[in-house]
Amino acid sequence: MKFFGEYLVEKKILSEEALARALFEQIRDTPSLAEVALDNGIVKASDILSIFKIQSATSLGFVEAARSLGLWNEEMAKVLSEQVSQRRPPLGQILMRRGYTSMEQITGALDEFLGEMELEKSAAIIEST
Repeated sequence: MKFFGEYLVEKKILSEEALARALFEQIRDTPSLAEVALDNGIVKASDILSIFKIQSATSLGFVEAARSLGLWNEEMAKVLSEQVSQRRPPLGQILMRRGYTSMEQITGALDEFLGEMELEKSAAIIEST
């Protein structure tokens, strides 16, 4: 599966460097699982602090540390993953804010990208039958 950013580079709408810089910004501005869990009351502040304490004493990531305390389950993972995705700043918005591209270029490229993805999906379905 190809990502939209890769498509923009292939179509020479963006340079690889511009994409990398925009992705750094997107990652930086995306809230962590811990932040979203606390913001939404899914995990109490005292539990977040316990998780952080385990993380600082071990090499465990947030999820593994929470799991070790019995504070993590798959339903929570699903909800938090969706909420983090919803709060991730859109790549196109970052690209326009940085002046790398225009709204017209982004919307045109996105239409083409989604059309190509749909064609690939249809071809895969036909091949599997």
